Amino acid sequence: MMIEEGIAQPEAQDNCPIAEMYTRDELVDMFSEYDIEIEKDGIFPFQIEPYKVGELVKEPWFAAMPDHIYNVLRKQMGWHYLITGKLK
Repeated sequence: MMIEEGIAQPEAQDNCPIAEMYTRDELVDMFSEYDIEIEKDGIFPFQIEPYKVGELVKEPWFAAMPDHIYNVLRKQMGWHYLITGKLK
């Protein structure tokens, strides 16, 4: 949602060689010859500048957030779709 609104970029660093966005329906169509399961996961909780030099410093709102709340958010609003499947 944030990327589509121009608030965030898809990766922590500029000029990422591959950063594509797909809807769930597009993924279902793309993998139509497979039986698939799709789930959301992953919210990047770290500040970008420290991350670029290998430091994992959480944004203040993530640092204050209980793990169980973070886990709910990442499964509902995650930035990545995890796809598992097998040929039909």
